[in-house]
Amino acid sequence: MSQLAVLLSMLFAATALSQGCGPAANDEVKAPRTSAEWYQSAYDKRHAHDEDGAIADATEAIKADPNNAKAWLERGISRNNKKDYAGALEDMNRAVQLAPEYADCIRIRGQVKARMQDYDGAISDYNTAIKLKPNFSRAYGNRAEAYHALGQDDLALADYDTSIGLDGKSYPWFIQDRDKILRSQGKQPADPATQKPKP
Repeated sequence: MSQLAVLLSMLFAATALSQGCGPAANDEVKAPRTSAEWYQSAYDKRHAHDEDGAIADATEAIKADPNNAKAWLERGISRNNKKDYAGALEDMNRAVQLAPEYADCIRIRGQVKARMQDYDGAISDYNTAIKLKPNFSRAYGNRAEAYHALGQDDLALADYDTSIGLDGKSYPWFIQDRDKILRSQGKQPADPATQKPKP
């Protein structure tokens, strides 16, 4: 090949690359997914009832950032939903360690303990959650459930009343559970409109 032909060939190749015609020009370089993105994917999958997918993505989020408390919590919730209570508690403990002021995380750990029939441990977590967030309606309702499981119905009724007084619409099952206790005691359930005993 003549020197002129070689020069022309090199010039053509350089022009093609500058115009995006090279072999790697159309290949997009994708950055690795962040911990936050993996967490969001796990959250979405859990809400779509794909617990295994949620656990897998939460695990990736934890690998990307071992200090992502929400990822530990998310994986723990899915493990709890799959009745892997020991695994769920392990994840919840790590989440609480990373975010000790996160009241809902502590409350959810309490629910895991309750499902393991560690009602005293559950109540301790609910106490902490309420201390961090005094108007935490759901924590009062969960604590009432634990008190009822221990046969301490007077304490349970007091917590149900507090929970319902703070938010009587979001958790209707607390009203139902309270009314069951009242009926078992031969008492009339409260009127849902006023939360006072029916005449």
